[in-house]
Amino acid sequence: MRVAIVQTNPALGALERNIQRANDLLEAKFPARSDEKKADLIVLPELALSGYHFETEEDIVPFLETRGTSPSTNWAKEVAQRYRSRVLVGLPMQLDERRRNAAIMVDSRGEVVHEYQKHHLYQTDYEWGCTPGPGFSSTTIELDGHPTKMSVGICMDINPWEFEAPFEAYEYANYILEEDISLVIVPMAWSLPKEIHPESLGPSKPTLVYWVQRLYPLRQDSKKRTVVICNRTGREGHSLYAGHKLCFDHG
Repeated sequence: MRVAIVQTNPALGALERNIQRANDLLEAKFPARSDEKKADLIVLPELALSGYHFETEEDIVPFLETRGTSPSTNWAKEVAQRYRSRVLVGLPMQLDERRRNAAIMVDSRGEVVHEYQKHHLYQTDYEWGCTPGPGFSSTTIELDGHPTKMSVGICMDINPWEFEAPFEAYEYANYILEEDISLVIVPMAWSLPKEIHPESLGPSKPTLVYWVQRLYPLRQDSKKRTVVICNRTGREGHSLYAGHKLCFDHG
């Protein structure tokens, strides 16, 4: 499976600019002149085109999307068909009276094949009026001619619920085991740890180690699973994001 992890640095609320930047990154990676299939899966971060750190419920209103009106979904459909690939992108959704931090996957025909709503929320989600999704979920897609069970978790989903559940509960990792999931995709807007100097060079090793640690139960199982993590980069207000991306086999 060929995976393109597209890390973006979205400017808060600058939808058109963020879309153009994502297009530029894809074009740089996959020149249009080549007819070769580019990737099986293209993954973008949490709230990749709207930005993430909205400080009030009012701030995010112009950027909330619905299943019927969704610039992020329209963009994903266009990209999926252009590159003949599945695309996963995060977006803020309004569903009736509920606001959700969501991610959708579009297949190479431009059809939405999966929608997930973040279950474990971070304090920033609550600031813009987000409510928890109904729970972890999965779907089955075809990869390399074989049915593959897949799950999407968004950022905080790998952490203990509200940081109140026991660290060893490993809610999302255990869900992956219980449901026998083979492909795990985690879009993120994960901040740089405060103990890491913003100007330091190289990866934030504590961040990478922590992500792997939060999936520790997968190491206890003999099944091989693919985990894809795509974190955003840059800064929004006082939030500095850790960046980093991972695609590895766990188990």
